[in-house]
Amino acid sequence: MAIELFQGESSSPSDLVIKFSRTESGQKVYIDPYSVTYTLIDSTTGQDLGIGRPFKLPVKVQTGIFYAPWTVPLDEPAGPHRVRWTFKQTAASGTQAVFTDFDVNAIQRCEVPEFGDCMNELIRQLRMLLRDDNPDRDYHFQPPTSEKEIAGFTQIRGFRWPDDHLAEFILMGLDEVNGGAQPPTDFALEELCSGGAGAVWRPLVFMFARAHAFESLSSLWINEEFDYSLNGVSLSIARYDKYSALGQQLYQSANERLIEQKKTVKIVRGLAQSRYTLSRGAALGPWTGGSGNLRRWFVGAGQHSGYRPGTMRGAGF
Repeated sequence: MAIELFQGESSSPSDLVIKFSRTESGQKVYIDPYSVTYTLIDSTTGQDLGIGRPFKLPVKVQTGIFYAPWTVPLDEPAGPHRVRWTFKQTAASGTQAVFTDFDVNAIQRCEVPEFGDCMNELIRQLRMLLRDDNPDRDYHFQPPTSEKEIAGFTQIRGFRWPDDHLAEFILMGLDEVNGGAQPPTDFALEELCSGGAGAVWRPLVFMFARAHAFESLSSLWINEEFDYSLNGVSLSIARYDKYSALGQQLYQSANERLIEQKKTVKIVRGLAQSRYTLSRGAALGPWTGGSGNLRRWFVGAGQHSGYRPGTMRGAGF
């Protein structure tokens, strides 16, 4: 059965493995060699090209069984690869080499939708507020493991939030502003951009978007936290509580500001009148006072015996 690894996948004892054994009394017995190393090889170009440092020490699974640990880079060429195992059975024996062939498969990348100028501008501004615009400058104590840099950004580190995630957080923030407190509003996304009527609401949208971003990031750290202690040296990485607390604090502050800012929204009430009135003058509004005043209005001033200047409601005479 062919061995396959995908870009971004890590090897395990079930794939890039080598076993050493001998037969004793009809039984297979695993034994450790005197030495064993491995070298990763890229064969996609038709020539064997070494990957990284050669003659690395493998991980011992159990007596006589070793595997080559490797996390396939996301930009690793897809195609045939090999592991060259170099070993000596005993101190006096000669060096031998065997190969394990495997394929690297390209991952299926999700298509990121193309955004318009307005959303791209909002994403850029939100990323600046999240301090995610320059990872190499702002992220510390997380050294890159990739040997390759693209436009100043390492392959491993990169941005914390992809553009499509930030776009979702912005839309969620806009929904919070429109429907989060009374009275409801109906600002469109385009109104948040420069010169738009809803631009004054943009800081609130960003506050809600940041809250959702940190809450989303905190969920990733549930499985990443760990405590380690050995020989008096301890290491503890716990970030779920910090990201979650920051998201909740931002969400609460945004809600409080939203309630106060919604008080500045003017409510325009229409003229209250019955939907099912039978008055012939009701169609022109309550100022006509029904059919009597409507008749006077069309007859004209001074042509009706009951007319006196200033008696018509709303006429302004």
